[in-house]
Amino acid sequence: MPMLKIPVYLYILFALAVLSVIWCLKVIIQKNAENDAKPILTIPVRLIKKKQYYHGHGRSTFSLFFLTENEELLEFDMRSSFEWDFYNEGDLGTLTYQGFRFIKFERTHVNPPT
Repeated sequence: MPMLKIPVYLYILFALAVLSVIWCLKVIIQKNAENDAKPILTIPVRLIKKKQYYHGHGRSTFSLFFLTENEELLEFDMRSSFEWDFYNEGDLGTLTYQGFRFIKFERTHVNPPT
């Protein structure tokens, strides 16, 4: 049975793909470690914007944007559309988060949906 000759550029592409995956995993692990080292904070906020990003093929991601009393804008990616859909723009409450990780938002004033 004859051996199939694989072009050198395919070996190079494969090596680059493997290195890219390893690098991405390293960045993700490092970011999560940095996030875990940050304190858990609970602060009063107002939910100023909800945004849905469409990625095609029925895939979407969801973000919430909060404004603190110090006029700082905080953005958090949501784990699910159900959680994202639960909140309304204009809601007031306390946000609990750790670094870039959303933990919870307890509403003290519920704004009607728009």
